[in-house]
Amino acid sequence: MVNPTKLKKLKIVLEKNNTSLKAEEIEEILQHEKNEDLKNFLTGLKHISERHYTEAIKWLQLSNCKDASALIALLAFKVGDMFLYEEYANEKVEKDCIKQLNISIYLSTDTKKIPFSIENIKKLPEII
Repeated sequence: MVNPTKLKKLKIVLEKNNTSLKAEEIEEILQHEKNEDLKNFLTGLKHISERHYTEAIKWLQLSNCKDASALIALLAFKVGDMFLYEEYANEKVEKDCIKQLNISIYLSTDTKKIPFSIENIKKLPEII
């Protein structure tokens, strides 16, 4: 079991063009998007930026993006849902929506900045 205090210190950072991505900026991208899967994915990212992690999981589950499952695993870990974490951390993942949207995701602790990847998500219990 992971210490809840350490989970609180784990931050999920969304970046585009090396600047932090805010909910308003994601909303603007969302308004111009036509693809339904990308809309659901972006809505999930918007909720992540607002720190509404369980709501983000719901929207990411609606998306057919291949990298949504890795993001769901990360969010499940963040909220302490180890059952959901185990379910999604073992799925095959390819970066498609993140790459298509040109967004970078990092995990940040007090001492480290960890790039978002399924390998790093699987190592989270050891890293934290």
